[in-house]
Amino acid sequence: MNPRIRQVVTYLVFPFPPQSEDLGACAQFESSRQNRNMMPSNSCVFPTFNLRKPSSETDIENWASKHFNKHTQGLFRRKVSIANMLAWSSESIKKPMIMTTDRNVKKEACDIFKLIQMYMGDRRAKTDQLNVALEIATKGWSMQGLRDELYIQLCRQTTENFRYESLARGWELMSICLAFFPPTPKFHSYLEGYIYRHMDPVNDTKVTQHIKELLERNTKKKSKLRKKPKPYIEDHDGVAISTYAKYCYNKLQKAALTGAKK
Repeated sequence: MNPRIRQVVTYLVFPFPPQSEDLGACAQFESSRQNRNMMPSNSCVFPTFNLRKPSSETDIENWASKHFNKHTQGLFRRKVSIANMLAWSSESIKKPMIMTTDRNVKKEACDIFKLIQMYMGDRRAKTDQLNVALEIATKGWSMQGLRDELYIQLCRQTTENFRYESLARGWELMSICLAFFPPTPKFHSYLEGYIYRHMDPVNDTKVTQHIKELLERNTKKKSKLRKKPKPYIEDHDGVAISTYAKYCYNKLQKAALTGAKK
């Protein structure tokens, strides 16, 4: 394994040191979060890039309609809609999300989806978070044909994901990948548009509201079944998703200029 990859992933997964130029020149970082990777605090100062409001043509659904494989589900092999294919899933995938003729990419795409689920805490992992991140970053860095597939999978797993811990880890993983390699030019504007749309703090309120509504529905269902609901509410007073998105946006712009790490 490339020692440079291990060094940078370790740097990202564990608490960030102050004033890191390589990781976005962010001056303030969260001092501690229990046994998980760290992201810049809401008070961080990000490097300046010109924000470009994405056009409707760069909507990720439009890209998916042209490049996605056809997926089916159930006994009668019903076709999975684009919307469902771009929404968080706890299930594994049987083929790449993006059409490809590369046999290696076809195999690795399914494996990397499971690794993403492991990193996000949606699938049990046999190793620690650092090693999962290392494996994902190494695969994407070494296989250029896998990069867009990796980023579209991350977009999927951070869409309609109402478990905040999982959602935050998904954005963290995206920032780690962007520290090593950009998407291909044909997918860049779509990924840029996806990240841009999550930079609005209004989106944070929507996420919080969705989580509350989901918890309330689950509580009502358990009450009807006469089951005592667990008094559990996720604590997500930490970094807002819009802050993760701003961090990823800057990493994307830098990666587009410098290319993949050597």
